[in-house]
Amino acid sequence: TVAQAVLPAEGEELVFLPASRRRYRHRKLALEEEEIDEEEIDETSRRKRRKLASYIGTKEVLVVKVIDSGGLQHPDSPRAISDNIFGTYGDSEQMTSQFAACSFGQFQITNDYSRNIDDKLSDVGVMTVTINRSLTNSGRGAVYSAARTATETKLGYALPGNFDHVMFVLEDCYQDCGWAAYAYINAWGSVYKKNYYRYPGVQLHEIGHNLNLAHSGGLDGSTYTDHTCLMGNPLYQDDVGEMCFNPAKNFQIAEGGNAWYSGNVDVYNPSTAQPSFTTKTFVGIADYQNNPQNHPVTMKIESGGSSDYFMGFNRATGVNIDNDEADDEVTIVQVNGSNGLDYSQSYLRATLRQGETYRISNYKGSGKNLLITAETININANPGFAVVSLNFDNANVNPPTPQPTPLRPTPLPTTSAPTRACGNDVCLASENDVICPADCADVELRTWSNDVGARAAEGIMFTVQAKRPLAITGISSFTQTTDNALTQIYTRPGGYILYADSENGWDLVFDDTIQHNGNSVLTEMPFANNQRVVIPSGAVQSFYIYTPSRLRYREEGTEGQEIQSDESLIFNAGRAIAVTKWDVPGSNVVSPRVLSGILTYDAIESANPATPAPTRNPTQPPTTGPTNQPLTPSPTSPPTNAPTNAPTSAPTSAPTNVPTSAPTNAPTNAPTNAPTAQPTLNPTSSPTLGCGNGFCEADESGDTCPEDCLDLILIPSEVGGNGAYGTMFSVTALERDVEITSINFHASQSAGVQVQVYTRRGSFEGFELTEDG
Repeated sequence: TVAQAVLPAEGEELVFLPASRRRYRHRKLALEEEEIDEEEIDETSRRKRRKLASYIGTKEVLVVKVIDSGGLQHPDSPRAISDNIFGTYGDSEQMTSQFAACSFGQFQITNDYSRNIDDKLSDVGVMTVTINRSLTNSGRGAVYSAARTATETKLGYALPGNFDHVMFVLEDCYQDCGWAAYAYINAWGSVYKKNYYRYPGVQLHEIGHNLNLAHSGGLDGSTYTDHTCLMGNPLYQDDVGEMCFNPAKNFQIAEGGNAWYSGNVDVYNPSTAQPSFTTKTFVGIADYQNNPQNHPVTMKIESGGSSDYFMGFNRATGVNIDNDEADDEVTIVQVNGSNGLDYSQSYLRATLRQGETYRISNYKGSGKNLLITAETININANPGFAVVSLNFDNANVNPPTPQPTPLRPTPLPTTSAPTRACGNDVCLASENDVICPADCADVELRTWSNDVGARAAEGIMFTVQAKRPLAITGISSFTQTTDNALTQIYTRPGGYILYADSENGWDLVFDDTIQHNGNSVLTEMPFANNQRVVIPSGAVQSFYIYTPSRLRYREEGTEGQEIQSDESLIFNAGRAIAVTKWDVPGSNVVSPRVLSGILTYDAIESANPATPAPTRNPTQPPTTGPTNQPLTPSPTSPPTNAPTNAPTSAPTSAPTNVPTSAPTNAPTNAPTNAPTAQPTLNPTSSPTLGCGNGFCEADESGDTCPEDCLDLILIPSEVGGNGAYGTMFSVTALERDVEITSINFHASQSAGVQVQVYTRRGSFEGFELTEDG
């Protein structure tokens, strides 16, 4: 028997596991896979079929429009069918052009046949036949057999003959239905009902089965739900088709078929005798020919059996721009068998954004873990790339640095990052702007992908977060006009929410009247050397850009959400202020708003900056409360400069009016009567004036202001009307460390039941199946 792969029709609901950051453009289908016996096939056809899984060369494709015995036929003319399949009359989205695109010209479809059948064709590449069966009372096997026989009769020879693929187009199906199209695996025939033949995604999917490619399942374990691959079911439109295959299929084509990407395939197969650590840089399929460093586009991760893993960078651009899931993320796929070299169902196991990790437990039966981490994803580079680390058995990534020889000290440690790493366009953790300016100085993080936005506002506030010590050296932005205008940039450490109404608490780092370049050319705002903004590793920094001529922005994400990032810096969505300069009565504040521009920075060795340039306006006056350190020692008679040991039980007399030396930042009044109780050796900090105002501010904590910072409660906006046995979710600590102390929830019933709460650092994706991790 020969297997058929069935792509059923639209109409049923498909339920997905929660995956809020994934997008699905088109309607989902509920699909089922079947294997059905084909009717008798002669041995010549069998031999021909086994030779069909070839991914290189020119392939002759014949399309057959089928008319049944009652005259039922697809309403499209042979001319329209020819255009939809071959692009004969200008259709730009069809399988002919997309196979050529995905293969970079190695797989070419033609209707210029090696045998002359022009007198048999109704249009270019399209033949019309009438069968002796009715579609309304015949099963699909009988219809296929009748269509094949009628085609062979009209041609005068047996199929497949000179054809590599034959596509049958039916008006509809009336018995044994539920499919949109089906194809014979590692064979030449495929069948399409209704308008499904028009869709490039369906065309490539079915010819993919002819080419021995199996289905691609998703994270939910269903057969067709990998929407990073055309062997799932992502694209069901006539004018959408620029998409290719997943890493497992790409490996099968490259290595199993010695075609397409064979020069850019890698294999990871470490020994399990000892820990190991390695990194790999990937480019996407779309950049296969734009790859001067010859980085891999797919990598096989040996599993120790036949069900291997495959990894790649799912770059959504060029030939893959219509990709329907996990754009610009690292994807990991596992096959059911065949070592990725032959027909095998695959399943999407993980999609990783920068900083996320997927764990393979008991890797190769070792009882130890393999951790796969997307260390860097950069789509602003050309080509875009992803750097991925593979860490087996918790290898020591940063081994101890040997002690330098005492007699010959060197200015820099001898174990500095190898020079060969410098110049790879990635600022590694061991590099900085001094030892590798090529990678770490004047680095640019672009804050937009395609559209810079059509709206503008006088002011944009936003935050960034440093993944390592760095210094922001300038900001560029698209503007609304092309005139000379005042432009100011303010900055402050931490968030901006409580500081949006005035310039108090901000530092002014750019203040100039400059030429604006409009919405097509960036306007640059470089900082002076003494005003560059140094940000420690892990710290959040706020910026506010203001100009009366207005800045271009986009509406994207939610306020505070990560929009763009690279190996060193995260850029978050912010807010826009219009009408007035600051958030005061009469202003128009809207969020989320995302600045369209570029942040320029240097990755530095440490973040111990000099005092930032002062603002033009004085900061707030000091508070009247005492500072953290005592300004005078515990009073004795007479007072000394500092206590040398524990203070006495109680002072014997009141202190003198002033200490002998003038303290800095002294309180405005001399201390009054002697304290009534013995002070501790290390007095606790005095709360600031903000403590007790109901807000846990950046300089407060549970220790210094428990009334504002302990037992805080975050309540969702609504309860909802549904229930489930389990709920997974993630939280993000914004701008400070927090400690979750309890969780309360609404239950679906009143009863005494067991409740368990699990937690893990990072995302729950990839860890949904067991309690491991």
